[in-house]
Amino acid sequence: MSDEPPAVGSRLVGHGDREQPTPLRVGCSLRSDRDQELVIDCLGSFDAVTVTTYPAESLATAPVDLYVIDQPALESVGQQLIDRHGPDDPVPCLLVTESWETVLAGESTAIPESLQPLVTDVIAPPLQEPELRRRLHVLVKMRRQSKRLAHSMAHHQELLELLPEAVLLVTGDTIRYANTAAESLLGADESALLDRPFEEFVAGADRSTVTELLETTRRSQTAEFVSFELDIDGETVTIEAAGTAVGLDGDTVELVCRDQTGRKQREARLELYETVMDEATVGITITDARETDNPLIYANDEFKRLTGVDHEWMLGRNPRFAQTERTDPDTVAEIREAVDNGEAISVELLNQRADGTEWHNALDIFPIYQDGELTHFLGFQRDVTASHTQRNQLAVLDRVLRHNLRNRLNVVLGHAETLANGTSTEAVPLHASTICETAEELLALSEKTRRFRTAVETDSKTAKARDLAPILENCLATISEEYPGATISCDIPERVDVQSSGVIRFALSELLSNAVDHSDQNEPYVDVSVTETATGVRVRIADGGPGIPKDEQQAFTDTTETPTDHAIGMGLWLVRWAIDSAGGELDYEEADPRGSIVTVRLPSNGSP
Repeated sequence: MSDEPPAVGSRLVGHGDREQPTPLRVGCSLRSDRDQELVIDCLGSFDAVTVTTYPAESLATAPVDLYVIDQPALESVGQQLIDRHGPDDPVPCLLVTESWETVLAGESTAIPESLQPLVTDVIAPPLQEPELRRRLHVLVKMRRQSKRLAHSMAHHQELLELLPEAVLLVTGDTIRYANTAAESLLGADESALLDRPFEEFVAGADRSTVTELLETTRRSQTAEFVSFELDIDGETVTIEAAGTAVGLDGDTVELVCRDQTGRKQREARLELYETVMDEATVGITITDARETDNPLIYANDEFKRLTGVDHEWMLGRNPRFAQTERTDPDTVAEIREAVDNGEAISVELLNQRADGTEWHNALDIFPIYQDGELTHFLGFQRDVTASHTQRNQLAVLDRVLRHNLRNRLNVVLGHAETLANGTSTEAVPLHASTICETAEELLALSEKTRRFRTAVETDSKTAKARDLAPILENCLATISEEYPGATISCDIPERVDVQSSGVIRFALSELLSNAVDHSDQNEPYVDVSVTETATGVRVRIADGGPGIPKDEQQAFTDTTETPTDHAIGMGLWLVRWAIDSAGGELDYEEADPRGSIVTVRLPSNGSP
């Protein structure tokens, strides 16, 4: 059911196929049928005008943009029309009554003084078409302009309400308008802000700054952004504001205010994020995917430590500089494919520091998209060399259990079954001897592994500088006692400090025992020399034996293990791990004309 008041008649007038102007609704209430028809006919020359005839009592609620009424209608609902529209929404009204000149001269009794603000124009009856058409043309044009202006102002206000910046209209020092952002900034609704001095919200020390801003704006029409502080219920808010003079008299200033507190908070958060990234215990890098070869634009301190390269050198380069010739090419290809496709990837690869030290890198790469465009890659790097080494150690232990231990137990079981099934008396000592020898080998391997574990655990709890000389002398004394027929020469400095003790003692003892125990000479010979270098200590152990078999030499160079059935292989791996845990290196070369040379390189106390 329509809320519109009852209408006597309604007719849409206008013509042509041109784009229609702003539609207008004209409400007509005239007692004279002739005059009413003439009004409708005259409005026929206007596009998009709807004319509706109403009884006088219905005009007060009728949806009308322009009134054409006579004196009885004015007297009946004039005050209601004034109350309805008010000064903010004036609606043109053409009154059909005495001449306008009589009204202006104050001689009219047709229009009470209280109703005169409603009347826009007066035309005297009887109505004549040319004069009526001219009057209606002026009123229609006036109303369309006012509606367009109102629409423009409403649209402008909507935009102001949507702005993220606070906007205030200040006349003198009084707030006349505040958008939603200004309400939020000042902590009050617009109704509570209007007619209050803006300076009430300004910190006392900055009020002169605001006064100067307003005066500069009124004088120069505009003023650049200046910073000052607000005092909002005891809380300090830092803003910057710029002014523009508006209005005909130039006394009203439009202030655009930006809350710098939020920016400072964002800057503080960004600074915090950067600090967290810089101090993170994992390497963090950012590359620019929009630039050629995806160069580094950020690297934290941990990545610098991992690679041993300064920021100045690495920035602008692709992070592949950390790769080495021994890096797995298949892994590199996987990384390249993921980067080319803008995809995330997690891999483990071998990297190399600037000093040549190799380390295993657990690398995670994540693409960063902004508005659907690939812009950056975020990388995380973790040194997993220790866990990689642990995996290798577990692989060797698994090999020992699956091969060495199983094979020797098979030997024990085979001879034991022979004895159990009955055998010649003469063969019993042979089988029993073999069982004993194999059991002793297993016990020796177990004891060797126990001593290795004890040495590592001891060093991890008591890591401090130790003099290498007494450690090595003790090892040599033990070997000489166990192998009195061996000839051992040594050249040891009076004092040379190393960081570890237990693992070095274990490794040197194993190497010296192997050199003598596996010699094919009647009188084994071992030469030991210790030399200080620029970066640490070098221990050289040379013998005249048959050398180490090829399949055992992998403990010196390989990063993975392959099965072997020789117990000595396990010993060499334990030596390798002991030297690794001490931060050292283990090398092997064949002596000329025969024999082995094993070199142990250890960092001196305080060396990186």
